[in-house]
Formats: sequence, structure tokens, C-alpha cells
Amino acid sequence: MYRSQLRQEKISAYDKDRANLNKNKQPQSREAEIETNERLLAQKRLEEQTSRRVKAELERKEQIKNESIKEKKLEQEQQLKEQQKAKLIELEKREKERKKTEEKLKKAQELAASFNLEFVNQSTPLMIAAENNDVERVRELLTSGANPNVCNRYLETPLIYALKSIKKGPFHEVVKLLLDHGANPHVKSTLNVTAFMYAKSRNDQKSLELLKAHDVDVSEYKKPKSERRPIKKKTTRPIINKESQTKVASKTKMADDTLTASDIDRSHESEKHLFDSVRMQIRAEINRLKENLRSNDLGGADEYTNAILREHRYKQIDQLERQYTKPYFGRVIYRKGKQIKSFYIGERGYDDLIISWTTPAASLFYQKKLGKQNHHTLGTINVELIRQFDNGKIYDLSVTESGYYDPVLHQKLGKQSSHQLGGEIIETIQAEQDAILRTPKNRPILLQGSAGSGKTTIALHRIPFLLYQYKEIKPEQILFLGPNKLFLNYVEAVLPNIGVENAEQNTLDNWIIERIDPESHGYSLADYNENLNIMEKMDTGKKAEIIKKCKIKGSMLFKKAISHYLTDYMNYFSNVPDFSFSYKDFSFKVPSAEIKDWFQRAYQSTFFYNRKQKIIQRLAEQFSSSLTRHKFDEEDEELCKEKFEASIEQFEQQQLKYIDIYQIYFQFISNEKLLKFYAKDCFADYDTLNFFVQSSKYFYTDKEIEYDDLAGLFSIFAKLHGKYGVPERKQKNKKRSYTTKRYQYLVIDEVQDYNPFQIEIIKDVTEKGSMLLVGDLGQSIHQYRGISNWDQLSQLFNENLLYQELSTSYRSTNEITDFANKIIQPYSDGLYKLSKPVGRSGSKHCFVYTNTEQMRSDLSKTISKIQEKGSSNIGIITKSRTEAASIYSQLNEIDVGVELLLDHNNRYEGGIVVLPVYLSKGLEFEAVIVTNVTKDQYKNSHEDRKLLYVATTRALNELFIVTEDDDMSELID
Repeated sequence: MYRSQLRQEKISAYDKDRANLNKNKQPQSREAEIETNERLLAQKRLEEQTSRRVKAELERKEQIKNESIKEKKLEQEQQLKEQQKAKLIELEKREKERKKTEEKLKKAQELAASFNLEFVNQSTPLMIAAENNDVERVRELLTSGANPNVCNRYLETPLIYALKSIKKGPFHEVVKLLLDHGANPHVKSTLNVTAFMYAKSRNDQKSLELLKAHDVDVSEYKKPKSERRPIKKKTTRPIINKESQTKVASKTKMADDTLTASDIDRSHESEKHLFDSVRMQIRAEINRLKENLRSNDLGGADEYTNAILREHRYKQIDQLERQYTKPYFGRVIYRKGKQIKSFYIGERGYDDLIISWTTPAASLFYQKKLGKQNHHTLGTINVELIRQFDNGKIYDLSVTESGYYDPVLHQKLGKQSSHQLGGEIIETIQAEQDAILRTPKNRPILLQGSAGSGKTTIALHRIPFLLYQYKEIKPEQILFLGPNKLFLNYVEAVLPNIGVENAEQNTLDNWIIERIDPESHGYSLADYNENLNIMEKMDTGKKAEIIKKCKIKGSMLFKKAISHYLTDYMNYFSNVPDFSFSYKDFSFKVPSAEIKDWFQRAYQSTFFYNRKQKIIQRLAEQFSSSLTRHKFDEEDEELCKEKFEASIEQFEQQQLKYIDIYQIYFQFISNEKLLKFYAKDCFADYDTLNFFVQSSKYFYTDKEIEYDDLAGLFSIFAKLHGKYGVPERKQKNKKRSYTTKRYQYLVIDEVQDYNPFQIEIIKDVTEKGSMLLVGDLGQSIHQYRGISNWDQLSQLFNENLLYQELSTSYRSTNEITDFANKIIQPYSDGLYKLSKPVGRSGSKHCFVYTNTEQMRSDLSKTISKIQEKGSSNIGIITKSRTEAASIYSQLNEIDVGVELLLDHNNRYEGGIVVLPVYLSKGLEFEAVIVTNVTKDQYKNSHEDRKLLYVATTRALNELFIVTEDDDMSELID
């Protein structure tokens, strides 16, 4: 406001002065006016000239400035180009170095693979321990699963690390440990030095003897260095007639053999000569090993070493005998650039000639595709030939409009079934199956496979594939779970036949029982067969109550309820009183709060049962510390210690007493108040809760465990004990113990019969994601347990589950498959794809119309009719155990030679067998007779539909439906 007023006053004063000045002015003369104008014009011209000069100067300076900027810009651009050029040269140099390094690494990896080594490109703890001659550390690492066949970029293994060490002294103990755990002694490093050379250079005689015992080529090392040939595994290359010589290479070694089209003999005649030559060479190797055993010429340093070598020789002979029968079953020829490469495929590799079916390159054979391909290990290639061999016949791949026709598969389909799964399965693995087999280990797979789709084949054959690809996995770290003992007996020969020994094959209930050991606690497992008999005779209402109870016990809600209850129980258990002890003038006290803190905080990571020992140990340590500060004579000190031991023992018995997992579990499931508090979401109404409690009290009183109690009991056991994983190696006359180690891989067959609680507990003892779950919703025949929709599994795996379907049926004929599809279709719609027959035609299913009086006679006639056609393995499948026993009795009365299977612990030995449908899953027969398919037995329900589907899909070639003309089930009418 003040500034505005002052400014206005100044303007007024200026205007007043200007007015006075104009008032005093006098008019000028004409001459003066002209002079003034001229002066003004001259001044104006001068100003214009000055302005032009200034403007010109400014423009000149601007031009100079612009030119300077332009020059600087050009200079900067030139410098940038030079920098970029230098950088490009540097990048090209680095790229060349990188490619050179990659090529070296690739070559090292290929060399490593040729010796079956795991390439790690760095020193492992086992290598370092071996180099330091640390025997105990080496033993510890090997025992915990360290791979002795790993190598760095120079192809140096732990064995080479040991023998090239600069440390003095013999290394034979480390060498023996490594060899005993399967170390390859034939490896030659990129420096062209073997373990034997290093042992010889350090004059380590004991190590030399151990290496000689493993068939290293000793004679080679006597030659001059310039004449030495590369050392390979001790196998002799087959002698092949020059006329029919076929050059081949293995998946990695073939990189060393550059072949032209003229080098590759593709004639069938040369194949026959080669086959005979290979078998002759294998037989010679077998005879050599047998002669070594007969002469006891094993090369061991002592009897212990000889015993190990003897066992190894016997295994070698067994493997070679299998190879002799059929060294290989396939061949692939492909072009990579200007090179032609070829390899044969067998159950196992042999020399440079044959690669194992588990190798990455073998996928070319199984995918059955000719032409250009981008292979994940071989790169861009062009497959020119895929050939199959079977019983002296040779088949070359041909692709028709309808797809690939596998002649070997069709030859084997429909042949006589065996009482055990086995045979030449690896020859007939199909492309869709092979793709699943080769999925990375840590991706969990859920495989929905219709009956006869080969899902069990995949489940079993994924194991040797993983053992080949992941050398750190040991067979004993793999768990295969089957539905029952009968099924496991049926498949037990498969894994040993494909080179897998010591993998654990078990059922889930037995796996849990082995760990929780109910018998030692006075409990027994309720008889499964007796319970089935009782349920068969129950009315619908009672059966529904039991099914509800079983479903509750198998739910994730029930698992969470047990977990919450157990947590509170353990917290309550930790509420112990003060520990006080005094002797004469010495006193020792640990407050209750401190002991509770040990329980809940200090030893939180320790499993509950171990915490007790930790607390007792800590009390003893604090007592000893206090006692040392007190002045006692020797006699009083000893008396004080004795009294303390008695006092702490009493404290342990009274306050830290043993927790019985059975008592915890049954007190929980038989207590209505506890269930209402912890498991209220599990029960829809009071009647369900009341039945659950009363049933639990009944079994608790009788000290009996039901099948569905096992998951709950194990979850408590696992939280308290901790040691429930991979079992220790069982020692003679000693009870098996268990470790905290997780299984490296898990396979579950018939997973549709598992409830979510069971899958969760077994998932917790397996490496994350390392599992294959195989099942068929159409075969979920147990109402009281199992999964009704695969979405229930996806929730357990956080949607990381890889879902795959196999719908092609390789078991049954087209006619049987179509018939079974019509039965199951109303259930399967929207859940999974129906089976597609592989294209093998046969006879249609037959109806046998009979009645109770004629049943025995009609069954006998049907069996005779089947046998006349040459079939011997016949399954007579009933709906119930009671009916199976009745039919068996009737047939026995007329001397029809049949066996009866009623227990899942039985073994099927072939021939004619009567069994209930729930035991037939996974089995197959040349001919199947399904009995009593009437309206009363097989109602129009999902449960009966699935039972009949399972029964009919057990048949390979012939299916007979026994029914009554006026009482045929709606499912087949």
C-alpha cells in the first residue's frame, strides 16, 4: 500500500514539471529547423550503419560459433565411432574367447558324458577331501550321497584329485572308498593323464593294485608317451566283417567320428552280420569274466577287496547275459552339417556302438520323426533313418497320412500276458510316453492315464531315466508307492530288469506302519478284508456314515486341526515347574520360565522328542558349572552328584515324560469338546460328529487303527520325532532306522485312491516338486477315500502341477475299449478324455446268459472255450469278496483248476484266478469273465459304473459278461 502511494506522487510531480517546460518554450526559425532535421538524418544514418556493422559482427561470431560447434560435433562423432569400433573389436575378441571357452566346455562335457561323469566345472567338497587325503570326510560325503563320478573342466575326478595330490603318503584308503562307491577308474583327463598314471608316478602300490582290480589297461602305460592311445572303458569293440562294416558313435563320442554317406552301410544284410558280431563279442566278455571267477583271478589286494570284486563280476555277468539276448533294438542315422552320424539303442550302452535308451540322443528313436529337427543336445540335425529290430526282423520307419505305425508294438500287443509286468517294454515306448519320461526332475507331474495307456510303464521307467540324467540321485533315495502288495508283486521285476536296484517299492500304509510301529505300542491295524466284508453287508445309511468319517480323516481341514491341537499340546507340555536341588549348604535352581523358554525358543528347531534330552543335558551343564564354584571336599562332591542324578531322573520321569502319539491322537478324535474347538469346520452336523466320536472310542478301546488313521498318526509322529525320511541301510539283526533326509524322487501309482492328507504328508518327505503322480479318475473305486477331481491336487501344489493325459489304450482290442468307454462315459464327461484304441481288432465282447443254478456249469464251459483258443491267463472278476469266494468254491467242486485271490498281500502266479474287482487294478489277463452283471449288483451309479469299467478293461483279447437275460444291468443294456 505504501509503495503504490509513493509511486503515484512521483508521477504527479513529473507531469507538473513537463507542463511548465512546454509553457516556457519559444518557436524556432526556418534555418534552425532545417539544420536540426539534417542533423537528425545524419544521426539516423550513423545509427543504421552502426547497427549493420553490429549485426554483421554478430552474424560472423555466430557463424564462427556454429562452425566450432560443428567441428566439435564431428570430432565427437569421430571419437565415438572410434570408441564403438574399439568396443566392437573388444566384443568380437571376447565373443571369440567365449565361444572358444564354450567349445572347450562342450568338449569337456562330451568327454565327461562318454565316461558317464557329471560335469560340474568346479572343485566339489569330495574332490577337496580326496586331495587332502581326508579319509573320514570322504567317507562322510560318500555316505551322504556325494557323487564319486563328477569332474571339472579338465576331466579330473575325485579319484584323480586324490592321486595327483602334492601331499605325501599312500592314498589307498581314499581310493578304495571311491572305487567301492562306483568311481570310474578309466577316466583320462584333458591333460592325457589317468588315475593309474598318477598312482604310478607317486609309486602308490596299494592304489595301483586297487586300480588293476578294476580292469584298467595296464599294458598301455608301458608304451612311449607319443605312442599312447586314448584309454576307454574296458570293453572290446565288436569285430565286424569288412564287407559289412558300419561306423557308429555314441551320443558324445560320435563327435569324434566324422562319417560320410558312403561310410554308412544301411543294408539289412550288414545289420545281421553286425548283430552276430556284437553278440559274439559280448559272449567272449562273459566267458572272460567267468574264467576270472573260476580262477579267483580278481586282482584284489586282500580277501575283502576280492569279495567286493567278485560280487561286481556277478552283476556284470548278469547284465551282459541280458544284453547278449538282445544287444539293441533300434538305430538312428542323422546328418549334422556335412557329417553323417549313427548310433544303436539298447537297454544298456555297450562300447562306442550302443547307447542306453535313457540318453538324450535316444529320444530321436522314440519321437519317430524323420527330417529336420532342433534337438536340445544335438542341435539342428536332419534325421535320415529310424530302424527297429525285433526277433531277427528289421523295420524301417515309414509315416502314413494317419500317422506312424509301430510294427514292433503291434507284434507285441495281444500276446500272452504274464503273471508279472515286464517284457520288452522299453522297445515300445511311444512318443507321448517318452515326452513325459524326459520331463525335468523338479517339475511335479500329474498323469491322467486311461486303462491300458501305459501309465504304470511310464511311472517305472522314469526312474532309470532320472538316475541317468541326475547322477547325484541314488536308487535308495527313490520311493515308488503302489496301491497294494499284490500290485507290487506284479511289477517288482521291472526295475531290476532295467538296471535299477535298491529303489524302495512300498505301499503307503506299510511305509507309515514301518515308521510309527503300532505293534510295539500295543496297537494293531484293523483287518482290511474283514472291514470290507462288514461294509458289503451294511445298509446304505450306515455305509454313508462310515464314508463321511473316512473323508473327514483324509481332508486337509482335519490335517490343520491336528496340527493346531498338537501345537497347543506341546505348549502345554512345556509348562513344567521350577527345577530345584539342594545338598547341605549348596542349592541349585532353574526357574520354570527359563525351562519353558528352552522348550519353545532355544530348541525350537529341534524335534520335540530331542528337546527333552537337550533340556536334561543343559540342566546338568548348569549344575556342573555351579558345583565348581562351591567348595566341597571330594566325598561331599561325589554324594552331591549322585543325589543330583537321582533328582534329575525323577524330574524327567514326572515332568518330561514320554509322549505317546497314539494317546495324543485318540484322545483328540474321541473327545467331542476338542473336536468342536479344533475341527468344527470338518463336521456338517452333530450326527456326523457324534458318530465320529463314538466310532473313535470303540477303536481306541480295542487298540485298533483304521487305514484312515495312519495319516493323522504319522503327522504327529513326524512333528515329534523328525526322523522319518530315507531309511538307513539295514544292518543284520538290527531294526531299521530312519534319517531326516528327503527322498530325491517319488512315484505314486493309482494316486486317485489317495486322500489329500496322505498326499500332503508324503509330499513333505520328498524334494520339492520331484514327483510323478499317476492315476485314472475312472478307476477311483473306493468310495471311502480318494480323489474325485484333479483340482484337489492342484491346490496342494500351488498350481505348479504339470497335468498330462494319456488316452491311447495299448492293452485291449478296439472292441473291448469301445465297450468299456460306453460304460464310463457318463462319468468321464468333463473330467478327462476317453480311451482311444491303438488299432488292434479282435472279437466282440460276449454275453453269457445264465442263472444261479446254471452258473457253475456255464462258467466251466466258458473257461474251456477260452482255453481252446490258447489263452492260459484268465481272470474271473467279481464285485465282492463274498461272491469271489462263492464262485471259487463252485468251480473247485467240479475240479476246474482255479486260484482264489482275496488278500492284497497275495501273489498272482498266472493261470485261472478268481478275484474281487478292487484287487484287479493294474493287472491284465488274456481273457476276462465278469460275473453277475445284473441290475441288483451293478446299479446305475458312478460307483458301480467305475467298478464295471475296471473289470472290463483288464482284458487283452476276450471279454465275457455273465448276466441274466431279464435282469441285465442298465450299464450295459
